[in-house]
Order: sequence, then structure tokens, then C-alpha cells
Amino acid sequence: MKINRFQKMKNGIYRLDLGGKSLDLHEDLILRYDLLIKKEISEDELPSLIHENLEYAAYEMALKEINKKLRTSKEIETVLSKKEVSQDTIQDVLSRLKSQGYLNETVYADSYIHDRILLSSDGPLKIERELLSKGIDKDLVTSCLSSFSEEMQRERILKIVTKFLQQNRSSCFKFFQKMKYHLNSLGYSMNIIDEVLESIDVDDSDVYEKEYQKLYHQLSKKYSGAELEWKLKQKLYQRGFRV
Repeated sequence: MKINRFQKMKNGIYRLDLGGKSLDLHEDLILRYDLLIKKEISEDELPSLIHENLEYAAYEMALKEINKKLRTSKEIETVLSKKEVSQDTIQDVLSRLKSQGYLNETVYADSYIHDRILLSSDGPLKIERELLSKGIDKDLVTSCLSSFSEEMQRERILKIVTKFLQQNRSSCFKFFQKMKYHLNSLGYSMNIIDEVLESIDVDDSDVYEKEYQKLYHQLSKKYSGAELEWKLKQKLYQRGFRV
């Protein structure tokens, strides 16, 4: 097939006029196959050209994603799959990116953990789940998470509990129940959560007094004497006060 004309497009792509039809090729392929000199494409060359051109396009897409932020192999595979790139081409691109150092799971995991520790309240179990979902090997995740020490976890849990304690309007029992659920959902283990919570002394006497007075005002309109006391204790118990 004779090449009648080369038209420069964007991103290093040239459109080749083949007389009635056109072919978009990456400039590297044009140089490698000496097309500027030969100005023709043989039938034998065409399949290789098309395959390599698809690989170049996929590679450029992958690099564009990596330039935005660090990516895992699984994330790149997902992006390329959505663009309907074949699995063979995807694997070729992944192999090339790894050999060039663009895909490094250890660097990714270390960076991800550092950012989550710095920018969130997340614990190690939640971070582990997120990294595993991104295709990072479990052993590698475990190794990288060793930097998230138990002492660091205790400090973060205490900071979170202290913040919530300043806004607390419930009984000690209810407060600790809520904190256990919240901290566990953030990815901290129950052993460390219990250890920290057991070291915290919460005085709910003011909260109890306000709740008691409010309930007394409501219930005393209907009940009196022993029945009123029983109703008060029942309502206070339901609210987490152990009276």
C-alpha cells in the first residue's frame, strides 16, 4: 500500500493517506519501519503495525493516568479494559511500565499508607482492605503496614475519643458503645480499642442529672411514688445509665 501523504495530528500521531483509506500511526513506528523513506506499507507489515500502534496508544493512556497520581497494576488494567483494550495488549503495557519503574507496588503501598495516616483517621485494617481491593499483594500490605505501630494506633484512638468526648451528651455506656462501633469501622482492632477505652474515665454525672430532671418533669405528670421511681429507672437504663 502506497503512502500518498503524511498529516501530523496530536500527541505524536501521524495520519497516513493510503489512497482511499487512512491509518493513524505513532511517529516512533513510522521511524522504526522507515515509512518516511519507503513511503509504502507491505501486507506483511500491516498486522504488526496495527498491533504495535494499539500498544502505543494503550501505553500513552496508562502513562496519562500514572501522571495524575500513582497507580497499581490492577487500576491500570481496569482503565484500559474500559477502553476496550485487549488483554494481550494490556499485559504487554503492564510489563513495559513495570520494567520502566512506573508501576511499583511497594512504593504505591508505602505512599498510600503515609497519606492515609497523615490525611485521615483511618486505622490499619481499613487501609489494608483498601490496598487489597487495589490489587496489592497481602504479604506486601502486611509488611508495609508494620510502620503503623500499635503505639501510633493508641495515640490516634485517644485523639478521636477525646474529640468526641467534648461533644458527648449521652451516658458513659452509650458513649463507649458508639465509640467502639465508630473506631472499629475506621479500621482499628477491638483489642486496642478496648485497651484505650478502659484507660479513659468519663464522668457522666452532669448528663445524668439533666436527663433525670427532664424525665422527671415528663413522668411526674402521669406517675408518682414507687411507680414514678420505677419508671425513671427504666427510662434511664434504656438511655444507658446504670442506676
